[in-house]
Amino acid sequence: MTPWQQSCSFYNADLLGKHRKDIGRVQRLADPCVATISLWIIAHGLGSYNADSIPVMAIAAGLTLSLTAQGFSLYKGDQNHSAWQGAARAAMTWATVIGFITVWLFLQKAGAEYSRTMMSIWFLVVGLWLVGTHLLAAQAARQMSAKQSKLMKSGFIGSQERLELMQAQWLANGQRGNKITPIQIWPKECLAESISLASIEKQIQDTTLDQIIVEEPHSQAVLEQILKVLGQLTCPVLLLPSWLDSPACNPRSCSIGGVPALQLWGQQATVMEFRLKRCIDCAASCLMLALLAPLLIAIGVLIKFDSVGPVLFRQRRYGINGEPFHCLKFRTMTVVENGKKVEQARRNDPRITRLGAILRRWSLDELPQLVNVWRGEMSLVGPRPHAEAHNEFYRHKVRAYMRRHSLKPGITGWAQVLGLRGETRTLEAMEARVKADLHYIHNWNLLFDLEILLLTLVRLRGKNAY
Repeated sequence: MTPWQQSCSFYNADLLGKHRKDIGRVQRLADPCVATISLWIIAHGLGSYNADSIPVMAIAAGLTLSLTAQGFSLYKGDQNHSAWQGAARAAMTWATVIGFITVWLFLQKAGAEYSRTMMSIWFLVVGLWLVGTHLLAAQAARQMSAKQSKLMKSGFIGSQERLELMQAQWLANGQRGNKITPIQIWPKECLAESISLASIEKQIQDTTLDQIIVEEPHSQAVLEQILKVLGQLTCPVLLLPSWLDSPACNPRSCSIGGVPALQLWGQQATVMEFRLKRCIDCAASCLMLALLAPLLIAIGVLIKFDSVGPVLFRQRRYGINGEPFHCLKFRTMTVVENGKKVEQARRNDPRITRLGAILRRWSLDELPQLVNVWRGEMSLVGPRPHAEAHNEFYRHKVRAYMRRHSLKPGITGWAQVLGLRGETRTLEAMEARVKADLHYIHNWNLLFDLEILLLTLVRLRGKNAY
């Protein structure tokens, strides 16, 4: 199913996301309130209430929870996520809040002001609340959606081919309770030029429908006539544009100064989410550079002894919005290619040094890119940047290739954990990598980043890394 079909899911499948969003609005208010009020109650119950410190802690915790939940997209109501995935997001959100609180208490040297028993009970109570309510909310939304979708009666105007495809997809997605009534169907090999508007009007009058689905005909004039007839109805009308039937599209409705529009692709994350991602990148890169400093120095010394040349390799690559920057790596080859023609590393490549083969196999040559992350040129997770020469070559051969740069490039990414790394001998190999990068961009959130980081550690030694 294409992203456009997923986004529509012909209205009734989207009921699940709609109900989740409605419930999410209530949870968005309830969760911080529970986190704030529960600390007051627990502190009073245990006799640990401090009028100077508890209110500050409670309010700060509520605000931190709100911001962290925003970063983890906890209340977006995505119908593609299961109830347990939502509960996992809730647990991860609260675990992050606990981490922030712990670090704050440590830096303020205020740990002695708060009872360990009180804090442990509070962490447990709020954690159980978040996980439990999100499980129940997802189940409630699913039941509400199922009950409503069973009553859905849809009319269809379009080609026989699209009708058959839609019916098959509905059955595959478990939408068996829905009824599709063909109102006007034209054969696969024919256009919609000869449809009968009078027949459409009569069938609509004789049938009670909850919605009408229209496949966009090839003729704009025919579409205008169909919409003119349907304009007399009160039920929703859904349009299926064939030109949006592409995996590269991730459409959503929007408004530009009050003018309705359809965003075909592009970043949909909020400014707050980007800022939170940047804060995590900055803090993590600083911490990792400090912890890995002995290893980085040791690798630099070994490179000097192993072969002639600089320790670091600086290569010009494209960053966010196509802005060039110099990507840092440990030098692993006897050559330093950074021109208009860059040959990809291949298996048993004679240019790779003895130490370089080890570094590349374990991806240790990428560690200097933590400096790029600290500078703000890269992120810990994102589409991997390619050499400028490769970008110029593939941008004209692979559809939507440059859309990889709508997010900051990363040290690791979704394509890499899927094994789509190393030499791209065929155009299909690069297309598969771009497809994985677009999937990451369309579905980006902080929890997805965490999943990719954990998978990167598990699959550190890749078979395609050479």
